[in-house]
Amino acid sequence: MYLQKLLPVVAILPSVWATTPDGFTPAAPVDLGVSFSDFGVTVTPGLLLPRAQTISAPTITPPTGASSSSTYIVFIIDLDVPQNNTRVTIVHWIQPDMVIGSAGTLVVAANASGSGTPYEQPNPPVGDIPHRYTEVLFTQPAGFSFPAAFASINPPATPRQRFGFSLPDFVSAAGLSAPLAGNYFRVQNLTGVASGTGAGSPTATSSSVPTFTGAAVLGREVGTGTLVGALAGVGVALLGAFL
Repeated sequence: MYLQKLLPVVAILPSVWATTPDGFTPAAPVDLGVSFSDFGVTVTPGLLLPRAQTISAPTITPPTGASSSSTYIVFIIDLDVPQNNTRVTIVHWIQPDMVIGSAGTLVVAANASGSGTPYEQPNPPVGDIPHRYTEVLFTQPAGFSFPAAFASINPPATPRQRFGFSLPDFVSAAGLSAPLAGNYFRVQNLTGVASGTGAGSPTATSSSVPTFTGAAVLGREVGTGTLVGALAGVGVALLGAFL
């Protein structure tokens, strides 16, 4: 009898806590409004989108009750970059100095510092699993400055510097509090045509990490030899892909 009463409650728990992907840290308590207005798309957690609809940075709407006198910082991170038979991260967007505009959405403040990591469109490797692009919103503390430890992505001198981003480390270095809201969408490249030239297009399954002869790097590609040389100093022999 008690079990029967509990089952409906248990059934709704995944939807309550699914604003960010399972295992993502720091998890967000409520949904963040994310939309690609040019295409009339409103993101619900886990929505699978065509890559073409993600060409521009999404419109971000803060959760109900967010203070109009506060400043905010938003992140977008790909959690599923294949590299050396594992999955790592790429940061696609860090936008500090956002405020609530007249339409109720976030806009960059007129007095913004200009710091941050510009938006880059998702570009998962052809045939790979759907990548999860996770959005997280924080209140930006007074006196915020982009952490020195992350100067290499403020802005990135090269796309490769976005690789291996750690949100928990950034949160700690910047003195951010718990996230206000989060969301995520997914993008999969099943076109059979790689962006740029020189990359392989192997078939991937949900349990495999494909091996590529080149690497897709934020909408561009580099050949194996170029990538190995660029990353030899950090001991990475070959990245499967950067998105």
